[in-house]
Amino acid sequence: IAKTRLADTPEGFGAFQSLLRDVTLPSATLAGGANVAVLVECSEGHTPLGGGCVTCDLGTYKEAIGNASCLICPPGSSTSETASLSLDSCLCAAGLYLNSTESASES
Repeated sequence: IAKTRLADTPEGFGAFQSLLRDVTLPSATLAGGANVAVLVECSEGHTPLGGGCVTCDLGTYKEAIGNASCLICPPGSSTSETASLSLDSCLCAAGLYLNSTESASES
């Protein structure tokens, strides 16, 4: 599920300005001809792509609603399904455990 935020001037982005610095956003034209950028906020387990949202791949997760990318599981671990919601979804491969530096180690 995606929410969009619209602003009709660059100043309208306020706190989002730093997030938009290196991001190309799709735009829309409103009635009356105002051209605006569309900021997509994706649900947990989903990341923005091409003006919409896609599920996080295997081995990645995303805990919060927003326009951030999915995070990669620690080395030696992966998720068992797509659209994972937390680091707890990252499971170590057989014979490995998650050590204090958040990477998988042999048991």
